[in-house]
Amino acid sequence: MANENSPLKPDHGQASPPNSLPGIAAAFLVKFDHRKGYVIAWHEAIEGVQVEGTVEFKSLPSGLHNVRQDLVYFVQDRYAGISAFINHPDEDKERNANMLAVGVLVPLEHGRVGKGWLHAEELEALARQNKLEGSKSALQTPRPPEMSSDNLSLPKHRDGANGHADGYKNLRAMSTGSDFPQGTHSLTPHHPATKLMDTLQLFGPLIFLLYRAALLRKRILFVTEAPVELACNIVYNLSVVSSFPRSLLPYISGQHSAGRGSRPLFNVGIMDIPALSSEDGWIACTTDDVLASKPELYDVVVFLPNEDAQHAAKKQYPKILLSSPELMKSFPKHGIRSTQRDAVRYLSLMRGLKRYPPSAVANPKPVQIPMAQEGTTDDTASILSTSTIASRKEVVESASWSQVAYTSLLWWASAGARRDGLSEDDEDDRDRDEMLLSSDDENVTKEVAVVGYFRRLTGLVVSVLSQLTQDEDDTAGSEEEDENTSEIGTGSVVVEDEETGEEHQHLLPEASQQSQDDQTEITPEDMMSMALDVWSASDRKFVEEFAQLYWQRQAKVRGGRVECCGVRIL
Repeated sequence: MANENSPLKPDHGQASPPNSLPGIAAAFLVKFDHRKGYVIAWHEAIEGVQVEGTVEFKSLPSGLHNVRQDLVYFVQDRYAGISAFINHPDEDKERNANMLAVGVLVPLEHGRVGKGWLHAEELEALARQNKLEGSKSALQTPRPPEMSSDNLSLPKHRDGANGHADGYKNLRAMSTGSDFPQGTHSLTPHHPATKLMDTLQLFGPLIFLLYRAALLRKRILFVTEAPVELACNIVYNLSVVSSFPRSLLPYISGQHSAGRGSRPLFNVGIMDIPALSSEDGWIACTTDDVLASKPELYDVVVFLPNEDAQHAAKKQYPKILLSSPELMKSFPKHGIRSTQRDAVRYLSLMRGLKRYPPSAVANPKPVQIPMAQEGTTDDTASILSTSTIASRKEVVESASWSQVAYTSLLWWASAGARRDGLSEDDEDDRDRDEMLLSSDDENVTKEVAVVGYFRRLTGLVVSVLSQLTQDEDDTAGSEEEDENTSEIGTGSVVVEDEETGEEHQHLLPEASQQSQDDQTEITPEDMMSMALDVWSASDRKFVEEFAQLYWQRQAKVRGGRVECCGVRIL
């Protein structure tokens, strides 16, 4: 009989607390055979759930034989999978190793990974228990009572249990998502949110590049070495901070497609290539380098530092590359860099987060983060300080000549009064960054504050572009009658009047004029209102793609310019 107190037992209650266990659709035990590789030694599943031929590959990425243990997340059809891997030295085994994994499939209706982390500790315990049974055959291996067929079922659907929350009343009250911790709720040890701050530390200002790429529903692939738990956590956290708040859906067009956000696929491998080729807007990680050599599969590829990087004298950042045919042959030494605006924004964010407490973690278990030590964790300003200028050049793009000229002109115009280099625009940017992080809730933790920050940042972009498109629609509507009678082009067409039979010649607009009428003009002031860098070509391209994706509008972005006495210099 199943253990009534087992954490793996599905919840059939009427309520759904934040930490209630999700129902289990399938459970499996995978072992390593030196002749056949990884094979399923035992499994149970509800009707219609495929296990054999899939989970043994998805739950055990290549390279796991080099680590002692790991926790792997993956997606299988409508289910999220989680498996606990154990590599136990055994002199009686070939290769002196007894490798196995115990895992479950849970429904995705509970969130990005079905809250599978709630089963993590029990899965690890079962994996450690079953490694002692390595000398027995699959038929002799005792099945864990918690995974008996009596316990494999899904909770019944409850109306309103997963209902959508009410819309936000203002930008400051944005929700952080139903599958993310709220307030001071404690986190379980394997909750991906426990590594959100580590993710910020690892990427530095590069996190904003990935955030914008995910907002554009780009296909993002993280390439890592085993273990993969950290990479899976990064996939989860990026999907959360880049998710589209429901309150903003009424302000965009095509909200049912573009507004659904990028889909986290977690660990993928060579067998997933057909699926990756046919899907748009996903975030995944892999240990198979061959996927990185197929740029047609992804839009952005991110190479995470290996574990040796944490012992390096100089901090190593992840390398981010945009898809191009050249990646089929080789990878450049350096990746794309963040903007000057992102560098300042990152420092402001990390300083502001000091006033928030971290989320409590029950029985925390450390996970190695591949980064060099740079003083205390709170001393994040050192990452981009003048004392680490070499590191800054590696991760932040140099200022353009136009930006340097603009800053110099401000210094000259103020007779050197602005020695700190802050113009009124810079001060507005600083105030805007502080506003994005502000919260009226005293119980907000660092993790919740970070998610709220990115949601409000998304809200800034949507609010500005939505207003611009609405203003243009209103203007176009008021001028419609005038356009029917005014001469706006040199082309003409002959039309016969049905009543009099007389022919009239009407002028047609030129093609170039039609194209300009369909464009939404974005000024430098609009860019600053969206907390973007007016001098950055990548930020301008982001706005153009964002307007096309969410409003099907062609945007024309005016970059920064230098003027003196009304005359443009640069």
